[in-house]
Amino acid sequence: MADPASPDDRTPQSDHARATPAYDMGYLAYHDKRFSGPPRSGWHKSKRETSGMNVSRRLWDQRQGLRRDYEAVHGTDPTQWPVRHPGVVLDAVQWIAHSACLGCEWMDRQGVYMKESGWRERALAAAREHEESWHR
Repeated sequence: MADPASPDDRTPQSDHARATPAYDMGYLAYHDKRFSGPPRSGWHKSKRETSGMNVSRRLWDQRQGLRRDYEAVHGTDPTQWPVRHPGVVLDAVQWIAHSACLGCEWMDRQGVYMKESGWRERALAAAREHEESWHR
């Protein structure tokens, strides 16, 4: 059995968990959604730990900014919001927009290619579908 402190046994999550303040760890949920399964190679693992973390962090930061804007209008108590799972479109990272939710950690993993016409409408439709699924 490998030594738990061995660098080979560390996951990207644990490396960043030590380097990031606890109050700002929500982006790891997005990282886990975007990169499920084991890395295919050492290079792939390295990209997950660097670029993958940065992209996940940017998407989460955009989501949190949109949530603050929503809370400024509707209050900070989600049970009092007009919609419990408000859908949004995250477009902070070039070329792929992701539908997401301000009420939970849901994010459309695949996303929508932003160079295609109608990308924002398709992403918003997926966000609205998630939003409405909680009302059924």
